[in-house]
Amino acid sequence: MDPILLVFTICLYILSMVVSLLLGMTAKRLTGSSIRFPAAVHFTLLFLAISFLFILKTGPIGNYLLLLAVCTGTALSGWALRNEWIRKPLRFYLIAWLLLIPVFLWSPSRIFYAISGNYAHFKPEQQFNLQSNYYLVEQQSMLQEQKITKYKVIRKFGIYNKTLARDIDFGNRLVEVKLIELRDDTLILEGLRADQTLHRIGIRPGMKKNTITKKPSA
Repeated sequence: MDPILLVFTICLYILSMVVSLLLGMTAKRLTGSSIRFPAAVHFTLLFLAISFLFILKTGPIGNYLLLLAVCTGTALSGWALRNEWIRKPLRFYLIAWLLLIPVFLWSPSRIFYAISGNYAHFKPEQQFNLQSNYYLVEQQSMLQEQKITKYKVIRKFGIYNKTLARDIDFGNRLVEVKLIELRDDTLILEGLRADQTLHRIGIRPGMKKNTITKKPSA
């Protein structure tokens, strides 16, 4: 994904969630009919996004318009939740944008790819369970296409992960992997590569390092 579009997407979507929360908190202080103009702006952006993406097929402009349409819809959802002036069909439509928030919390990258019009480039990461809550996971980058497949070993704690080892290169994409040994100072893996050859790797994982991070996108 283009770096500028990625940064713009992240900032704008987070801002839209904050605006949605603020509008939801202050909705009773606003006149119900005042939602008409921002709602009209939202539908205009949505119409233009669909036109540019599917009729005119001009990707970059359509992607930015789609992003603006999604973010304005998200921002208005909090207001619509407590606005009794608007009719139910429109109210339910705007409130439906709130459903994106749980998806965002579960998989941020999936949302960022989708609302920026780049979902066709989204590829779910490979994930292999080694034992218990230890996993071998494919490393991915939203900024650039990776020509070499690398993996990392993580330990899952709910929505949080502890990374034990990074940049593990088997020389090819894996079909399956088997854990040979796992101790505080030793990790040995044997992977079956896409070319049906076996490759064994031994590394020293950071078992005692406090490198717990929030779960990345799936």
